[in-house]
Amino acid sequence: MKNPVNYILALLFFAVSYLLFRDFKGNGSSETAIRKSDNLSADSLKKVSANLPLSGRFAFVDLDTISLKYNFINDQAKSLKARYDGLNSQYENMVMSFQEEYKRFQESVNAGIAPQAQLEQKQAELQKKNNEIIQKENQIKNLEMEMEKVKSETMVKVNEYIARYNNEYNYDFIFSRTSLVNTMVFANPALNITNEVINGLNDEYAKKK
Repeated sequence: MKNPVNYILALLFFAVSYLLFRDFKGNGSSETAIRKSDNLSADSLKKVSANLPLSGRFAFVDLDTISLKYNFINDQAKSLKARYDGLNSQYENMVMSFQEEYKRFQESVNAGIAPQAQLEQKQAELQKKNNEIIQKENQIKNLEMEMEKVKSETMVKVNEYIARYNNEYNYDFIFSRTSLVNTMVFANPALNITNEVINGLNDEYAKKK
């Protein structure tokens, strides 16, 4: 089965690259063009680019650091790990017990010494245990679905906080980097706002706990 801590962190941050683009002051036509960029031709894109400012305010956040230091993620990972460990331990014990009993059942059938009624009773017991194993598997699958929900909730929290953060600092672009998807070759450390974002996220989380 999956390692729950690694699994949830991978779910939360795999292939995530958050880009925050605020409206350029006094340039409403560029804003409209960008919103429709999916339908623009190459020539139209060049025209849009020509109308954009030549400079802007940039910053970036490190998602790996957020995944390690955002208390909401850590609390969720610990809780999910405890539940996963319990379910997984039960599942493994149930499977092992079933395999042993099934082996003995097959030996009895092959030997032909057990009464038919006893064999039928044992077969019914094995079927019941098999159904219980399937139920336990479904519980584990439901937990993985809950991890997906936590992933979505986390990204909403991070993105909404960055948007509020940018209302105060007015960056033109806020990029992200992560070791899982290495799209940023170089970034000036002076543009790193990760710690400020983490502190803000943790402050908000502490108030809501």
